[in-house]
Amino acid sequence: MKYVIFVTGLILLVPLGILAATYSRRIREFVFGGLVFATAFADWYDINFIDRWWYAGSTRGIEVSVVDLLTLILLLSSLATMRREGGRLFWPAGLGPMLVYFAFGCVSVLISDPKLFGLFELTKLTRGIVVFLTVAWYVRTNRDAYAFVIALGGALFVNGVFAVWQRYSGAMYRVHGTFPHENILGDYCVLAGPIVLAVSLSALSPSIRAYCGAATISAAVATVLTISRMPSALFLASSASVLITAYGFRITPRRIALVLILGVLLVGIFYRGYDGLSERHQSTISEDHTQGDGRPGHYRMGLKMALDHPLGVGLNNWGWYYHEYARWADVDDAVPYQSTSAPGEGRATQGHTLYGMTLGELGWPGLLLLLALIARCLHISAGFFFVREWNIWSRISVGCFFGLLAEFLANGTEITFRNQQIFIIFNIVIGFLAAARQTGVKHTNVPLAAANRAHHR
Repeated sequence: MKYVIFVTGLILLVPLGILAATYSRRIREFVFGGLVFATAFADWYDINFIDRWWYAGSTRGIEVSVVDLLTLILLLSSLATMRREGGRLFWPAGLGPMLVYFAFGCVSVLISDPKLFGLFELTKLTRGIVVFLTVAWYVRTNRDAYAFVIALGGALFVNGVFAVWQRYSGAMYRVHGTFPHENILGDYCVLAGPIVLAVSLSALSPSIRAYCGAATISAAVATVLTISRMPSALFLASSASVLITAYGFRITPRRIALVLILGVLLVGIFYRGYDGLSERHQSTISEDHTQGDGRPGHYRMGLKMALDHPLGVGLNNWGWYYHEYARWADVDDAVPYQSTSAPGEGRATQGHTLYGMTLGELGWPGLLLLLALIARCLHISAGFFFVREWNIWSRISVGCFFGLLAEFLANGTEITFRNQQIFIIFNIVIGFLAAARQTGVKHTNVPLAAANRAHHR
């Protein structure tokens, strides 16, 4: 049924959507908002070609989802109207490191064996780059910034409601919201939560501030109910960082009251979930002690793979080589996969650490390229700390900095960054930052429309 819906959407809805979005910028705004909102539901409406469902990898097929259809509509309609609306193509900040990392991934697939799983991952990297370029070339007005925040807040609202329903109506111990795994939900909130919190502390209209404040509380509730330890700690830390950055030493009674209200709510929510977090922590320690499993073992496996294979075992090939290194790293015993077309009796576990798995798959060069990409992304968002005035652009960008930083720290013990839901919203965030940087808002603090007009004179 999913394939029928996809083909129908590709043949009928995409051309009609492109025509409508080309005719009306308001429709394009809805498409952009839908793209951001749909990142929380990508797993619901995705299909996989040539999939290997049994494989323990971050990508198990050629993934296509409703996000890609919305991206196609937004990209082509933006290109068609760019000259008419005074825009132009440009090289977005951050594109260089992305392309270098992608090129190294291509080399890795060419020289490694098997190649199929690496091809799966390359298709996802391609999707991410297309999403990044689409957002960077589309975003130009204040309305786009509002659409971004409203859609992101909507995704957090929905997941907050789902989390409460799953926990208290479905008696689910660890909730996952609209995502396939609870850790993905936790890391999504860690990335998006600081963005809406930063806007809630701005000098914008009371309605948008109240909306973003409620979305922050919803994200906090969802994060606690996942009972994920690292996201819970990072959500609190990033929220505190946003509060300090927003007000600093500019203290007034009203601001003190607002900080106290938000602080009490956030701390209270996480205190309520402390028992569950503590219980899971003790349970995980016990399991690691008896089975030898855990994040340190996967770091050791990644190091050993890099030592044996200077350029790594191949992009997305961690699961295929897992059985050769599991016993050495005292993780567990895994039987090799029988073939590339059947699971046989093999068992493998994903790396549980983005950096250890990248080291094993791409070697030291690949890990350094990933770290360079991360550093560039943080550098782009950090530039907005030095604006002279605070507006929605600078608020969103500062929130992006703390959200990205928390996400990259969280992936020290997870690989959610390589799941399509987090990877897509990451590229949307970076595309938004690249657009804000290009317009000159960072330097001039003038309205975006005025910045665009000045740029094209």
